[in-house]
Amino acid sequence: MKVILTMDVADVGSRGDRVDVAAGFARNYLIPRRLAVHETAGNLRAMEEEGKLTGVRDRKAKREAEKVQAFLNEHELFTTLKIGREGKAFGAVTAKEISILLRRAGLEVDRRRIRLDSPIKRLGRFEIPFAIHADVETTIKVFVDREGGTKEGALAEQEVHNEKLRALEEVAKAEAEARAQREKEAEEAARVAIEKAQARKAREEEEARAREEARKGQVLEDKKTAADDAEAESGADEAPGEKEGSAESAPEKA
Repeated sequence: MKVILTMDVADVGSRGDRVDVAAGFARNYLIPRRLAVHETAGNLRAMEEEGKLTGVRDRKAKREAEKVQAFLNEHELFTTLKIGREGKAFGAVTAKEISILLRRAGLEVDRRRIRLDSPIKRLGRFEIPFAIHADVETTIKVFVDREGGTKEGALAEQEVHNEKLRALEEVAKAEAEARAQREKEAEEAARVAIEKAQARKAREEEEARAREEARKGQVLEDKKTAADDAEAESGADEAPGEKEGSAESAPEKA
């Protein structure tokens, strides 16, 4: 079934696309949820007209977003926090409070567009993303100092915070380098131990081969000695008979 998408649909198409989908998918899912309409001449004309209107609205929205961007580039917000003796903040700066500060500065905004990950609970300078248009990026600059403070005080507090961060980074870097050195030393020690073990094994194998060669040589020597002894004994057994024969033959010769 051919339909026209009225909204972006994952794995199907984008708004305004003419697509051919299964009839059941169109009747049971796309059309009931107003994600698509039947492809007819009337719907095509309607989508074209709506597309033109949407383009006009988008261009107008972008112009308005650029005005907000210019306003935020020129304005900075300032607020304070109550700080205890130990430097702990009482309370926090929220998106709601930032929207109130913007209203006081002359800009009415939807606080849901303020991309504050978590409430601000320290002193310093902050740049908070503000979602106003897909093609226009901007931030809200907020200075936070202690009660009775100033923007300059907030900047000073931010510098103190940055110094702490740099110190922490240096500590982390030193720890990482020390850890890397320990790992390198451990690897070197392991390498040396492996080489020693391999050398010891090679030495033991060489000694074992030498002992085996010596054993084999001793066996051969023992066999040779036994053979020599057997031959000597055999010669000794034959000698008396030879002497008797010589003695008997002697008188006849005489």
